[in-house]
Amino acid sequence: MSYPDMRYYITFFFRCYKNFEKSNYYHQTEQQGRPKAYTDISLIVFFTVMKLKGINRFKAQTTFLAEHPNWVKRLKFKSTPSRTTLSRRYKQLASVLEQFVAYLGDLGISLDTDTPRDVVFEDKSLYKAQGSVWHQKDRKENHIPEGLRNLDTDASWSTSKY
Repeated sequence: MSYPDMRYYITFFFRCYKNFEKSNYYHQTEQQGRPKAYTDISLIVFFTVMKLKGINRFKAQTTFLAEHPNWVKRLKFKSTPSRTTLSRRYKQLASVLEQFVAYLGDLGISLDTDTPRDVVFEDKSLYKAQGSVWHQKDRKENHIPEGLRNLDTDASWSTSKY
């Protein structure tokens, strides 16, 4: 029995994304300015591969692409994106990625009807909160420091083992 390789998964992601763009999940807002040089799916696949390889810094990701031109071709990039392009587009992909993950979740559910949807997919990733930090000492005392805005008081603390 042969196992799928990286090319199979990349092709699978691209195919799923094409179907996602045609679905009701996809809500794209009109963007002003210059057209994007790199497609969203190419960058989603790229950032996924970089996460799996443990390459998290944008400069290191740019260096990786410069040293591995086969990945530039495989991801259908016209050229190697710069560090600032990767950083900027990484931030912009959040809303599209949320929609795409919801689509993939429902796609997975449609393949297995015996398991309820709310139990099947759970993400335990930790993300650094944006904005100001509410220190644990202040949180325990239920004290909100002066000048601390947009505070999520329902959020909880956790640590990553990585």
